[in-house]
Amino acid sequence: MDGVADLPGNLRLPGRAAWVCTLVFAACSFDAAGGAPAHLQRADGPGQEPDASTRADAAPSTDAHHAADAPSGGAGSGGQPALVDASSGQDAAHRPDATRPADAPPMSACRPGETFESFERLPSGGSLPGWNEEVSGVGRAAIVSTADILANPGPGAGSSTSWVRLDGPSTFGADGTAAVITPPVDLHGCAGSTFAFSFLVFDLEPMTSDAAEVEGRVQGGAWLPLARLFPSTSFPDTNDTCQVGSQQPGTPCWWALLDLPVPPALRGPGFQLRFRATVNSGFDALGIDDVRVRARP
Repeated sequence: MDGVADLPGNLRLPGRAAWVCTLVFAACSFDAAGGAPAHLQRADGPGQEPDASTRADAAPSTDAHHAADAPSGGAGSGGQPALVDASSGQDAAHRPDATRPADAPPMSACRPGETFESFERLPSGGSLPGWNEEVSGVGRAAIVSTADILANPGPGAGSSTSWVRLDGPSTFGADGTAAVITPPVDLHGCAGSTFAFSFLVFDLEPMTSDAAEVEGRVQGGAWLPLARLFPSTSFPDTNDTCQVGSQQPGTPCWWALLDLPVPPALRGPGFQLRFRATVNSGFDALGIDDVRVRARP
């Protein structure tokens, strides 16, 4: 074959549009100086169409898997659209968690965290944002604050200024119930979860069927009893000497703290607490303060 060697390993063929052959790679390119676009020919056999990934005039790939080679239906196999995670924009088949071996231990579903409500930021007499209230008969539920001088509710737990008061009517003999329900918390997979709160009973008497309790549920299901607040170890009997506004540290009329584990049956999504009082006079009341739920693995 006649030709002129212009560089070591290259042979230039005569003609207006010169062919440059690279002998080392057994491939030829049509020199653009001859007026036609360069075109690479595969070395694995003459007359074969160049692969899209090696064409000099191919558009640059915008995907690590060569989007030009993907079927028209998307990046999924068999031309099916790829599943994309809406939160990350990643192909679902290439998310990090999609590459976990089948025999790998399951990832913990528990999301550790803590919710806490002290009621200090809420106005006296107002509602509880995110909480629900349940009353029947003449029961009442409201936030009270020492800033309300006329009501004079007295201090909350730890001598704080605000707390929740569940009480009854201003007249004797009319029964009522009052309850407040916490916002839902996800405790799924959280075996070490606990809840805590402070409470104080005012003028409750077992002989008149006064009662106070805390209950729990998940996903809006049935309420399950968690602890009796009255009668209880902290307040075992008639507490008629304790009136709203008279609570003092170091006396029987002061806040008690209860800190308990969440039972296994309630370690799930949508966990809620309900604080409930049954009363029959305006002097009867249950105080709740500093409510805390801890999600722990």
